[in-house]
Amino acid sequence: MTKDKYVRGAWNGGARLEFGFYAKTTDKAQITVQVSKLASARDVERERMAWKMALAALAQQLGG
Repeated sequence: MTKDKYVRGAWNGGARLEFGFYAKTTDKAQITVQVSKLASARDVERERMAWKMALAALAQQLGG
């Protein structure tokens, strides 16, 4: 079994998206999100806020 996993792919036109999934303990894990090749600082901030909200909603659904 592979310890850590990641997924990469195209995102919103020319950007790239990478998710990382990392086991921390038997009952905890870490998810990382990286979006690269964005056109402007404004795009970076928009993506940062959207993913921050999405991951917070996921944590709430999972009881964290």
